[in-house]
Amino acid sequence: MRQTTHVLAIRIMAENQRIRLCAMNKREGDAAVGWMKQTPLSLDDVPVFNLITRGEPLHGATHEIGHDRIHRDTIALDQNAGLPRRAKACLNATLAQGTVQRQGNVHLSNRTIRADRQASPPGPRLPVPNRKRLLWHANIISNITQATPMRPVSLLSFTLLLAASVGFARPVVETAADGLSHPWGLAFLPQGDALITERPGRLLRVDPASGERRVITGTPRVDARGQGGLLDIELHPAFSDNRYVYLTWAGACDSGNATHLGRGRLSGDQLIDFETLFVATPCVRSTKHFGSRIVFDRNGYLFMTTGDRGERDRAQDLTDHNGSVLRFNDDGSIPTDNPFVDRNDALPGIFSYGHRNPQGAAIHPETGAVWIHEHGPRGGDEINLPVSGANFGWPETTYGREYWGPEIGPDALPGTIAPIHHWTPSIAPSGMAFYTGEVFPDWQGDLFVGALAKVHMAHLELDGTRIVAEARLLTDRGRRIRAIEQGPDGALYLLTDHANGELLRLQ
Repeated sequence: MRQTTHVLAIRIMAENQRIRLCAMNKREGDAAVGWMKQTPLSLDDVPVFNLITRGEPLHGATHEIGHDRIHRDTIALDQNAGLPRRAKACLNATLAQGTVQRQGNVHLSNRTIRADRQASPPGPRLPVPNRKRLLWHANIISNITQATPMRPVSLLSFTLLLAASVGFARPVVETAADGLSHPWGLAFLPQGDALITERPGRLLRVDPASGERRVITGTPRVDARGQGGLLDIELHPAFSDNRYVYLTWAGACDSGNATHLGRGRLSGDQLIDFETLFVATPCVRSTKHFGSRIVFDRNGYLFMTTGDRGERDRAQDLTDHNGSVLRFNDDGSIPTDNPFVDRNDALPGIFSYGHRNPQGAAIHPETGAVWIHEHGPRGGDEINLPVSGANFGWPETTYGREYWGPEIGPDALPGTIAPIHHWTPSIAPSGMAFYTGEVFPDWQGDLFVGALAKVHMAHLELDGTRIVAEARLLTDRGRRIRAIEQGPDGALYLLTDHANGELLRLQ
């Protein structure tokens, strides 16, 4: 039996601009999601934006406009009216009745939006604000009738992620190197060469200017089955003095395998004096969810992520390293102020727990805080800020669902820390970098995340720890983005995870 949702009204408050809404059914690849074009727009030439929920999912289902589950319904902006003087413009719109059907996952269809632009007030036009970005909020009041028992919702809050970027220039994408075998980790030497790990086990030194490469010897033996192999790479903060290069990898141990951490000194094209610093225990018979991003914070502590190895309850077990964020001194020893050093029922290397499979880590350029992201199951990919001793909930709480449909747990749970952002449906995030360079001045302080499943690079604008705008770049290239780093030249560099992988440069 069909179920009907009556969405009664939308009210959008906007400063500095007058807008008109229209309904569109463009595919995500038809336009860059989230970014306005430089010139004024007509209804024949419109950018496409996403609406992301800031409240309960409708009927317990994912309700993210711009994605497959809701037929990629989108909102478009018309800027014909220009930029009148600073004032708030209120726009009343009605959303026509849509039909909700139960087909494994609830989705909306046959929706239209109608709106009329108010007349512009008299007065001079103002220039675009310096930040060049505006955030639009829409509150959608829903009166829901349902034929089967599902979660009731009376008020949904959405954020319309728009970026008014007059003067914004699209990046030029160049291939700095290709022919890489499933590249995974990326770090830059001070003079500009890139160190790239390939999951089958090679470490390469690549000149981004010419694409020339040399193999670095002295690396550890890896277990390259499934998602395993040679994984992340990071330089010691004092690399110029001590030449330490850190690696993580999936390696054999006992009757299974585990995420390993080690380091060696780079001498020419060789890692010398390589030593294993840490092995995540217990060893597990599994070929997935190794986690394995590493990053140094400003105090010189090394943070390392581990996945739950596909056995979710490990993430809640403090006697198990898997499904955690770990914290070490640079020699692999345990800091004396780690949260569980004085407990006999917990491993002292654990910093936070309840993580599923974190494959992104970066240091915030202003606060110095560690940021991570992690894969959810079917939905529920998360951005988290690790806190000492904190439980981030997996698998007791998650926005994701089982791959075959049922709910895993509630969206929130007392005693656990909720993500600051989540993607539902999943994008399969991997790689993470804050931009601080001069090549793209408007991007300074913004966060970039690679996507494996949705094959794009997510560009996230921040207000403190809130994600206030998101754009999808490189959607037309069809590449699985595995790693993102800012190079010494201020360009952004990406690794694409394919048998014929690439090092891409954005400038």
